[in-house]
Amino acid sequence: MSTLRNKSVVAVIDNLTAKEAARLSGAIQIKKATIAPCGRGKGAVCDTDKKGSLLRSSTAGTLCDKRR
Repeated sequence: MSTLRNKSVVAVIDNLTAKEAARLSGAIQIKKATIAPCGRGKGAVCDTDKKGSLLRSSTAGTLCDKRR
């Protein structure tokens, strides 16, 4: 029986410097590749005041890859 793949992870972490945000984003992508190699997705770093529009635009495909 195959495992149903219907779960997602969404994280918003505030109050970071540009360097911290870049390092954290990279570390998450590396761990994703290790833990869930079949998982799909992208990460994004943005200014705190723009995170709402980034999350809203993800339904239009900004944060989602196009392999579907």
